[in-house]
Amino acid sequence: MFSRPIRNRPHSATLALVAFLSVVFVADIATTHEGHAPLPTKGVEVDIKKGLLTLSPDAQKSLGLLTTPADMQILEQESLAYATLVTPWNQQNFVSTQVAGRITALHVNSGDSVEAGQVLAEIESPELENLRLELRNAANAVDLSQRQVDRLGGLARNQAIPGRELMEAVTALEQDKIALQVASSKLASLGLSETTIASLQAADADASSPLRLPLVSPIRGSVSHADLAVGKVVMANEHLFEINDISKLWVQIGVLETDLMRINVGQPVELEFTAIPGQTFQSTIAIVGNYVDPVTHVATVWAEVLNDPDSPDLLPGMYGTAKISTANQSKLLTIPAASLLGSGAERYVLVEVAATAKGHEFRKQNVVVVSENTVVAQVGEGSLFPGDRVVSRGGQVLSSFFVLGSLRLSPEGIRNVGLQIEPVSEQLVSRVVSIDGMIDLPPGRIANVTSQVPGTLRRVLVDRDEPVAIGDVIAEVTSLEFLTTQLEMLKADREYQLLKEMLEKISQTGSEGIVPTKRIWEMESSRADSLNRRKSHSQRLASMGLIAQEIDEIMQSGRPRETLPIRSPINGTVVKLNKVLGEQVGPDESVFEIHDLSHVLAKGFLSERDAGLVQTGASARVRLTADPSLVVNGKIVRSTRQLSELNRTLVVWVELETGGIPTLQRNLLARISTIFGEPQTAIAVPLTAIATDGTRNFVFVQKEDGLIERRNVETGQADDRFVVIQSGLNSGEMIAVQGTAELQTTYASVR
Repeated sequence: MFSRPIRNRPHSATLALVAFLSVVFVADIATTHEGHAPLPTKGVEVDIKKGLLTLSPDAQKSLGLLTTPADMQILEQESLAYATLVTPWNQQNFVSTQVAGRITALHVNSGDSVEAGQVLAEIESPELENLRLELRNAANAVDLSQRQVDRLGGLARNQAIPGRELMEAVTALEQDKIALQVASSKLASLGLSETTIASLQAADADASSPLRLPLVSPIRGSVSHADLAVGKVVMANEHLFEINDISKLWVQIGVLETDLMRINVGQPVELEFTAIPGQTFQSTIAIVGNYVDPVTHVATVWAEVLNDPDSPDLLPGMYGTAKISTANQSKLLTIPAASLLGSGAERYVLVEVAATAKGHEFRKQNVVVVSENTVVAQVGEGSLFPGDRVVSRGGQVLSSFFVLGSLRLSPEGIRNVGLQIEPVSEQLVSRVVSIDGMIDLPPGRIANVTSQVPGTLRRVLVDRDEPVAIGDVIAEVTSLEFLTTQLEMLKADREYQLLKEMLEKISQTGSEGIVPTKRIWEMESSRADSLNRRKSHSQRLASMGLIAQEIDEIMQSGRPRETLPIRSPINGTVVKLNKVLGEQVGPDESVFEIHDLSHVLAKGFLSERDAGLVQTGASARVRLTADPSLVVNGKIVRSTRQLSELNRTLVVWVELETGGIPTLQRNLLARISTIFGEPQTAIAVPLTAIATDGTRNFVFVQKEDGLIERRNVETGQADDRFVVIQSGLNSGEMIAVQGTAELQTTYASVR
């Protein structure tokens, strides 16, 4: 059924006369509007056609009219979120010991400031004494072997002994040196200095006093945790101290998924913390995270604040709020919010254009609203100019003179609502099932990075949400198992090289007849055994994470590496660090989580009722809850092929056509429209063209003269894009497909 065209309807006979003569004294609009002063009964002249209104001084006074100049300002638009202060990854360290023992000296307490390398405590340990004994024995063995080589060297030069005895003595010396290096490296890995280790090897070293292991601070900072006492027995890898450098802190801000698309790096942030009421701190967004929590659907963005390390106001763990300024920081023409009159599409202000003895003259000026809040509004260029005075109080009363008589939008009104007009035409309308879902990643695009051997996290080489490539070193750990494997490889390599040299010398000097054949066979067997052990340890180091070049460097230098590198197994972005520097890590514990967002899927949950309608290979369209305007096409590529016993749903995955769309974070909520059956061709309009009033559906039709009428329509089948029109529209008619909600509001004000 078609509705009648909208027509002008005068307020009263008096207003009709006003419109006709352009000048009238209003006498019959004196009723009091709720919340406003009554209209004056005299002193008002209105020219509706020109949009001019003149008030006498008495009328202006009775209305309490106030004007305010328009000026250029930045309108603050804020996103409010919760914030937490955290210590940066490389500014927080746990301190522990790798051997069990008893605390014999405690040099700091909680709250103390410390420097890097400062001794925090000292430990005595039976295991430490065993290592000292091993070192002393190895040093004595080297000394004895060296004297034997020196003695046999002189005899060999005088041909008093066979050359093979000297060669065997040299071999024994080299083996003892390897044992000494192993013992030294073990003590060094615990934290003893080279000077201390050298003094322990001295022949006159005092072995009666117990050896103490110093625990030192790895960074400059303050002691946040030290629940210890002298005499306390501590276990290996027990968390003894926590050191924090709080000169700079990270601000972890939890942003709602619906606000995430408005947050960008560089936006100003105002911070307030519960522990410091009344004080604000300024910062900017440094990083926008690439991870959305699957339970809370909160994303993390990061800011940073500086602190006074000697007298800090801000402490890790403080909670507060963050106001993120999401507005365009360019200045725009700004007026009081109360100056905006009208509703829906047509917004206008009353501009003071003249002030004479007769009274003040105001002009109705349509404006394009760029943004607004409860206090001020910003309008587009061209309609107003800086310094123009607009009515900021009393305007609502005067707006009664300018009620719309028909729905014909001004250029400013069209821009206000983003009005789009398109012709009605035939469309393909599909049969769809719409289901809830979220953005997901294939299994190969998610990596939980671990250490291949037990150890202690020593260094983190990446930042939050930093891109990494496969093979990049992202952290380093210290590990006794890693150290032992290197030493065993070096020992096997040295033994192999010595035996190889001995056999070559025997061959070159023609000593095969002098050296027993059995002895040569034993040496060849030992050489093969050393080579096999070297290869085995080398392969084990490769499985721990070393590359061939690093293994070769260890053997060439003859010195083990202090730390084991942890490498990224995939290309992607670091989204989580699950450990703290100084904390113990194991092969079953995730240190990092890395996401490769270059190829994402949409994961949907199909109800049991609809599970039989949708098959693998079916087309689908995905819309993000955070950005409904973004539509991504795809198709269903796989499913669980089994209904969940918990919620009776079938999980399906949609492969997206991601070309040209922004990066989509994992766990973003989405609405998935899966397509089944054959589409229907019919006269249809976009869903955005439909306005609803109760149980009736309407569209807004634009006539050739620009007049817009609201028309009732009967609708039929609909999908996620179009709805079939069964009656009320003809093909080719021009209708509004965007801005219909605002047109509905504007229509309600037409008289």
